[in-house]
Parts: sequence; structure tokens; C-alpha cells
Amino acid sequence: MRNIASIIRYQYGNVDLFNDVIVECVGGRTYISKWNLPAPQPTEQELIAIAESDGFKAWEKERQESNIDAKTAAAIRGSIHPQAPVDEQIGILREAIVGIANKTGIKLPEKLLRLQRIATSEIAKGQAGKEKMEA
Repeated sequence: MRNIASIIRYQYGNVDLFNDVIVECVGGRTYISKWNLPAPQPTEQELIAIAESDGFKAWEKERQESNIDAKTAAAIRGSIHPQAPVDEQIGILREAIVGIANKTGIKLPEKLLRLQRIATSEIAKGQAGKEKMEA
């Protein structure tokens, strides 16, 4: 059984796998070599039953999807941020949303319009500050 650590985390919560429980793999066999939790150590049959449960399968799928989402976000940040800082990315998205709304006649939510007004005002203040420096 290769996913004992995941089964233990599912069943017992956020377990410290360096102190509370130690899972080892020797010769292709994975087993619990140390158990310091107050609950009784599960048998291999109990671990198999947990692994085969619908609850564990759904939890494991959600965890794997979350890991993929995190890796995707990291890849996007690593690719985009060197090109455009977050503030600039937000500005690009704001401009695109307003442009699409203007072209299609879609009415934007008031909250988005309020945020756009705030951002536009702050950008104008920043630009005015730069112009004062140049004078």
C-alpha cells in the first residue's frame, strides 16, 4: 500500500509525519514504523478499508486537484510576473473588462465600477506626481 501517509492524514487530520507517525518504505513495502498518536494504530486491513472508501477517494481527488491548481498558479506567476507586476496585470484586466463592456453594451456591476473609479483616481494622482517631478 503506497499511500499510507495520505490515508493517515485523511483519517486522523493534520498529522506530523516526522514525529507523530513515521511511514517507511523498504523493499517496495510501505508500513508504519512509529505510531505516537493517542488513537490505536490501524491495522493493514483497516488502512485498506479506508483507502477503498468513497470518502477517502473524494478527499484524495480533491487534494490532487488542489495540488494541480497550486502548480498551475505558480507556473502562471512565474511566467507572467517577470513580464508584468501584479498591479499592471490588474490594470490590464480592468481595461479589458471595461473595453468589452463598452463594445457589447454589458452593464458592469456597481462594485466593479466603484473599484474602477478608485483605481483611475489613484492612477491619475500618481501620474500628477510624476509630472510634478518632471517640471
